Amino acid sequence: MMYFNRLPLEASFNTREHGGYATATKNVTNWKTFLRSDDISALTTKDIDFLINYGLTTVIDLRSIEERQRTDYVLEAEAAIQTLHLPLGSENGAQPSMPISDPSKQLGSFYIACLENSKATIKQIMEIMADNEGITLFHCMAGKDRTGVISALLLDFAQVSKVDILAHYEITYGHISQNPLIAQGQLGHQDFPIELLYSKADYMDMMLTHLEANYGNAENYFKQINLSDETLVKLKNKIVG
Repeated sequence: MMYFNRLPLEASFNTREHGGYATATKNVTNWKTFLRSDDISALTTKDIDFLINYGLTTVIDLRSIEERQRTDYVLEAEAAIQTLHLPLGSENGAQPSMPISDPSKQLGSFYIACLENSKATIKQIMEIMADNEGITLFHCMAGKDRTGVISALLLDFAQVSKVDILAHYEITYGHISQNPLIAQGQLGHQDFPIELLYSKADYMDMMLTHLEANYGNAENYFKQINLSDETLVKLKNKIVG
């Protein structure tokens, strides 16, 4: 069986696996369970066929309503893949308010705000992931911020080390920097500073530090947002079972 750290897609630069990470329980996170990605609105037919053959069955779009409406979403026409739109970072689905200065503090604050202000959405996302048969892919625009919050929670829940969680996050910019839209300044919204596309460890470390200080770990956070014991068991078995 073939696995990919980053999937070889034509119209995505940052579709990646969560498999292969060592955990504190001497396990390894499973491959072909959860994928993270940048925008996949314009996947090619070859990309879609590859993802279906890889095992993809459900896609969760974390973008705002405004972002979703900018372009067609080709996967909506694909019967083999369920597509769900669950905006993260704004409970009403509006464009999230992104910081424009001091990215290390401001992006970290945005990630914390996602944890604290989007609990109902995160609960729904985790329930879908736990129940889904096949691979779940979640994505936003760059596959870094909103996607990074969900990815970090999953890896922390699996008891992957903070070092590896941060390294997984840091890889992001190396991939998305290959996107011509970034070079042309067209990704995101007007006056979107390039610094906000960087994926420095400090950005995500701020959220993980908040998570540990206020909840202990992702499992306790999930309990606080009222994920059932049954859902937690199913989710754990998917990522490390």
